[in-house]
Order: sequence, then C-alpha cells, then structure tokens
Amino acid sequence: MKLIFKYNSDDIKFLYPVCIPQKMSEDRERDEYICIYVSYFCSRYYSQYTKNYMLEDLYNDSITNCYIGVDAIDALIDYDNVKIGYWLYEDGCEPEDYDPEETTYVVISRKELIYLLEKWDEFLAKPIIDPHYQEIIDTKEAYL
Repeated sequence: MKLIFKYNSDDIKFLYPVCIPQKMSEDRERDEYICIYVSYFCSRYYSQYTKNYMLEDLYNDSITNCYIGVDAIDALIDYDNVKIGYWLYEDGCEPEDYDPEETTYVVISRKELIYLLEKWDEFLAKPIIDPHYQEIIDTKEAYL
C-alpha cells in the first residue's frame, strides 16, 4: 500500500495535513479507513503523551486485545494485526446492545501501522517550506 502525505489548503493562509492513497486499490474501504486513522492519529487533538502511549501498546507484543481508536474511527489491536473500522470493542467491553453483525473493519499488520504512524509523525514535525511538498510512503518498507 502506498500513501501520500501532503498538505491541502482552503486558502493560502491555512494548510492542513492529509493522508491519501497514492492510487485507490480494489479495496477502497481499506484504503479509506487506514488513511482516516493515520490522519487523526497525530492530529492536534492528541497530546504527545497519548500518541506515545498508543504506540507503546502497538510495540508491546504481549498486548493482544486493546482499543487504540481515535475520534474519527475505532481501532483494536488483534494479536499481530490491527482492526480499523466502526463498532470495535475490547473483549468484555462490548455494550449490552452490541451486535457483531454491525461491526465493519479492515485489517492491517501491526508492523505496517507502526511504520505509517511513525512516518506520519515525522512528516508533521518537518517545517513547511513548500506547501506543495509531499511524501510517498510504501508500507512494504516496514519489512526491510
């Protein structure tokens, strides 16, 4: 999966970071859910403490079921993968009216998600010199 990290603007004074697929794959839902999660993960709404805490959970292989969602979309560590979608809950934390049939999610490996989140954080930390600057991130590089 290849994603583009770049800045969009409503006008010349306001730039905001976006994460989009370089090319939509056959699994549009997967592309969209992952981009939403990455975009919100390091948003201004999350403190560095919260981001670090969530990354620590991703790095910790002994954590096999843990909610790490963001405002826009849910995420759940599921052993070596992460489910990203809607109506996801840790085991035993489901509400009374929970219906697993309503759960929609896509799966990404923990390793790939960690790679994307670290690259996104690095991208956001760079000063904006050129508003048209963009980076193409390939999740295959997570395995190098």
